[in-house]
Amino acid sequence: MAMLESVWDRLNWDCLTAACGTLTSLLGEGDVIPEPISETKPSIDELHNDEGLAENYWRWIMCVHVLEGALVCPGTGREFAIKEGIPNM
Repeated sequence: MAMLESVWDRLNWDCLTAACGTLTSLLGEGDVIPEPISETKPSIDELHNDEGLAENYWRWIMCVHVLEGALVCPGTGREFAIKEGIPNM
């Protein structure tokens, strides 16, 4: 929980929810992914009170790895290819 707390205030919530939504829509039934996340960012107190919620956010932030695809800069629209889990920036 301490690691999640340390990054919580710095998360760009709009980017996180967009990325989670995109990944969820691209994956199939056989893929293992965390539960969908809320459009509204929960408070640290809510995470402390609901261990399952905190664990789900931890999985999205720290355990989901994109092996092939692209990162897209929200400011410029520039794409950076990801191959074998490594983004080419």
